[in-house]
Amino acid sequence: SGQTWNGSTCTGTAKTYNLYGAFAQANLKQGWRIPNAKELLSISDRATLSSGLTINTVAFPLTEKTKYWSSTPVATPSGIPVARAWYVNFNTGNALNDGLKDTESYYVR
Repeated sequence: SGQTWNGSTCTGTAKTYNLYGAFAQANLKQGWRIPNAKELLSISDRATLSSGLTINTVAFPLTEKTKYWSSTPVATPSGIPVARAWYVNFNTGNALNDGLKDTESYYVR
């Protein structure tokens, strides 16, 4: 979010949002949504880790080396959702579940 495709690469500056802001941005754009953790992790490419980024930068140019929100909530063992969500860190290629939905700002793919 915050970048546009000019026909050959991305331009602009990527923006960060808390998860509620990320959902609001997706809702503003017809047909857009936040990917779930499995989908987001599927574009992580650990073979590129030596470049310092676990994503194909040809397919995804100007990807920030940091955290990207997923739409997957974190639930307690009893199934009750908590104020956390899963995200993928493209610096490491890991999916983690400690993102605070309302106070932490991550990028959106």
